[in-house]
Amino acid sequence: KASVDLTEKDSGLRDMWVETADLGTLGRIRIGHFKEPFGLERVTSSSDLPFLETSVASAMTPGRNVGVMCSSPFASKRGTWALGAFYETDSSGTGQSSVFGEELGVTGRLTFLPWYSDDGRRLAHLGLAVSARDSDNGEARFRSGPEIHLASDLIDTGPFAAEDLELLAVEGALVLGIASLQGEYLLSRVDVPFGDDPAFPGFYVQASCFLTGESRGYSRTRGSFTPPTLSSHADPREGSLGAWEIAARYSRLDLDSAQIFGGDARNATLGLNWYINDTMKVQMNYVYSELETFGDVQGLAIRFQFAW
Repeated sequence: KASVDLTEKDSGLRDMWVETADLGTLGRIRIGHFKEPFGLERVTSSSDLPFLETSVASAMTPGRNVGVMCSSPFASKRGTWALGAFYETDSSGTGQSSVFGEELGVTGRLTFLPWYSDDGRRLAHLGLAVSARDSDNGEARFRSGPEIHLASDLIDTGPFAAEDLELLAVEGALVLGIASLQGEYLLSRVDVPFGDDPAFPGFYVQASCFLTGESRGYSRTRGSFTPPTLSSHADPREGSLGAWEIAARYSRLDLDSAQIFGGDARNATLGLNWYINDTMKVQMNYVYSELETFGDVQGLAIRFQFAW
């Protein structure tokens, strides 16, 4: 796969990788620049989320980096596992001091479906991901905006001295036909050379519902959500309105711990999605972000998406 971002702000590589077929015990081996297997929200494609952006808690998750990963479904596709080694890079594939700081990391994820029926219209998803990372440049930094991509960061630890980092994500999701629930708890613990070791918790819970009868899609080989199968496409000549979905999310990220004071943000987001057809979607989000010490921020964002 080869994917390049052409936006002025973030131009550069997104996905650039090659992958083998299934090799049995080793599963599929992927080499290149791609998402680390960490967190349900993060591994789900951004074009398939019920919101414009990931939650504030996703600031605790690693994104696309250079690495090698083995992955495979198991138990007749009731579960998935993935394990990889990564080096943090920027969009050009070179080292940088960004979220965690030019570190080497080992990341693994395990998911399981204790309940799966009606071709995925009813399911329960459980998942666990961990990552152990070594900060080569001796720094780490966590920051997040108000769940609107074009907005500025609202909470920020700034760069601080760090040696090792441990990341944890606990996932859960439930799909009941037209309705779905999803949530994650994330925790980042940082070993610092002086002072107490800080620990930064974050979480989100969200619910969504299709008003036109569809259901969220799910990939049993990747353990992540996919686009819904539409009952009909929008066509005024036939009186069809396409698919409509409403969604709500509450999230929190606390970056105040030990001697680090990065801020504490609580976000509430309401979303309305219109699936025109299999390639076009219109999304609208209202975001209210409450900051513990600096007041609050409100925002309205609309996106027209064309994906294929």
